[in-house]
Amino acid sequence: MSARTFPASPYRDKLKRLLDALGEAQLWERGKRSDELQRSALEYEAVERLPVIFSWPQTDGSTFVPLSNSSIYRDPTAMLYNELVSAWDLSIANREGLGDELAPSIRPNWGTVIVASILGGMAEQRSESTPWIRRSEEPPSLEAIAEADPDIATAGWVPRVLETYQAYQELLAPYPELASALKITLPDLQGPLDTVEQLTGEELLVELLENPQLAARAFMRAAELQLACARLLAPFTSDGPEGFSHQHGFLVKGQILIRCDSAVMISPELYRDLVAPADEFVLSELGGGGLHSCGRIGHAVPEMLKLPSLASFDFGQSSLNDVDSLYSLARERRIPFLRVEADKEELSSGSILRRFPTGVSLHCRVESLEEALSTFNSYLDRAAQEGNSR
Repeated sequence: MSARTFPASPYRDKLKRLLDALGEAQLWERGKRSDELQRSALEYEAVERLPVIFSWPQTDGSTFVPLSNSSIYRDPTAMLYNELVSAWDLSIANREGLGDELAPSIRPNWGTVIVASILGGMAEQRSESTPWIRRSEEPPSLEAIAEADPDIATAGWVPRVLETYQAYQELLAPYPELASALKITLPDLQGPLDTVEQLTGEELLVELLENPQLAARAFMRAAELQLACARLLAPFTSDGPEGFSHQHGFLVKGQILIRCDSAVMISPELYRDLVAPADEFVLSELGGGGLHSCGRIGHAVPEMLKLPSLASFDFGQSSLNDVDSLYSLARERRIPFLRVEADKEELSSGSILRRFPTGVSLHCRVESLEEALSTFNSYLDRAAQEGNSR
């Protein structure tokens, strides 16, 4: 990628103040501690407590206030700033005194459209919305998807992602210690099922029943392009430790996190027969990785857990699922669950530790930094008491 100097940004001073502050925050040590505990839990090792990350809404009273969502798609300086301040309500910056397991990770945040745009999807971004694929009156056919042969490096929104990586390198260059502490990750590359669904819409559900072999070919082609995209972008990342990566602010066991949200709409059998081979292709080619789904996905998880190269499973909304029963299945294969939702009471009482002794990372939503500090301290005290009673 040729060097490029980006135009002056109205957010440059804001970013400089933020980076100056983070340079004094010992992010390297924070990230190292975070990775150590999360890695132990994800490997099903005995741990004194489960790793937990707190999130809360960033408000006008925060030390660093998020920029508008629309600004980040016009200016990589704004995108980097918001990645550090408000990604998933997980502010790396506004965490004074909180020692939870949030790893300092950022990514080019171009939404869910990257691989779909490679396949010709009309990606757009409006107002304060994140980018999305607008389906045309005549969406691409499954056969067109299955036969697509784009130039990955120049197709769709990939050039924007590459330029964002370059911009991050340029903006962080004056802060070498901070840059070495930050985990710069892959963007959201979705997954074979989600990519094809973005392009074809609800018609895909009919095609799964009427043309299953063609649908499977389309999924496999989407998988091949996702893999090619991941390999193209990997040299611009600075993720790890070895065998692990980061997404959503959490450590992921494996090198990629495949999104499979659309599986909430199909049966376990359809997932097993048509989608799983494409997911497994991506995972196996990258030496293992994770699957993610929001929503009520419990019906499909048993089939997902059978994928030979599955190394972790990420819940978008674990509270909608019978996580305890699924945990029993996952524990047999030592597949960890990521981002399991825990409320303040479960942490403060230590009951979450009896439900899940290891193999899980936790996410707790609170209303403020002060509430996070109070809950985390109570959790630490309870975990120490639980450990002493064993």
